[in-house]
Order: sequence, then structure tokens, then C-alpha cells
Amino acid sequence: MNSYSIAVIIPCYRAAATLRRAVDSALTGAPADLEVLLVDDVMTAGTAVREVIPKLKAEANVEVIGLVLSVDRMEKTKDSDTSAVKAVEAEFGFPVFAIANVKEIFEAGQRIQNADGTPYVTPEIKAAADAYLEQYGA
Repeated sequence: MNSYSIAVIIPCYRAAATLRRAVDSALTGAPADLEVLLVDDVMTAGTAVREVIPKLKAEANVEVIGLVLSVDRMEKTKDSDTSAVKAVEAEFGFPVFAIANVKEIFEAGQRIQNADGTPYVTPEIKAAADAYLEQYGA
């Protein structure tokens, strides 16, 4: 990128109209290259990222510098035991940072109590989550 680049944060939402408005907003009054930090709520297989990046690059000279997730579901890709997060990092060459992952959320949920004093995440829910991650987790 040149020294006139602009850094923007764009929600990684798959709707083309929403993405177009975000890019237009970033470009308004500042025709330049863009450094983009994508933000998404959760990653399962990386589909949204794979759809959004080509759309961004078609609209402007864009360098995606990273992706921030609210939650990493810690799931493996369809064709390997690699996590979706690691697959996206390898495919696109930028880091992916998660605020939390599902294991952390379920562990925290075991320590949080409902009004009646029972854990928010019961042993049965935790066992089901563990079984799910055993089957689908990376």
C-alpha cells in the first residue's frame, strides 16, 4: 500500500448491499487505498470471509490486515482437521483474532449461576458441547 492508505473496519456481513455501503462510506471524500480490518460475530467454516474479500477487492484497492471474531467455534474444516480459523489465516495470509472461543464460553457458563443457584451451563449441556467438539472440533 502507499503512504496515502486509509485504515477502516468493515463488518464481515455477506449481504452485498451492506458491504457496498460500507466500502462506499470508507471511500467517500478519500479516494485512496484501503487497509481493512474485518469484524465478524462468529466463524464456522469461513464462508463469509471467502465471499466478502473478493467483493471488497472488486470495489477498491484493498489490503485485508486481519479479522476479529467475537467467537471462535473451534470447528474443523470440511476436508481436514484444520480449524476454520487456521485455514482462513493460511489461505489469506492475515491473522484472525477471537475475543473468546466456545470452550471458554462453556467453562465460564459453568461458573455463572441462575437465580436459583444452579449453574447456567449444566453438566448435561457441557457434556453435549464436549461431545459436539469431539466430533466437529479442530
